[in-house]
Amino acid sequence: MDPKTYWDKVYNTKAPNQRSWYRPHLETSLALITRSAGAR
Repeated sequence: MDPKTYWDKVYNTKAPNQRSWYRPHLETSLALITRSAGAR
C-alpha cells in the first residue's frame, strides 16, 4: 500500500483519539515549547 492510500485509510477509518499520534494531555510538550520560545 502506498503512503497516500495508507494515510487516507487512517484518516477515514479511525477516530482522532485512535490515531497513533494522539495524546489527550500534552502539558510537557507545551511547556517545553513555551520555554524554548522564550514565552513572555
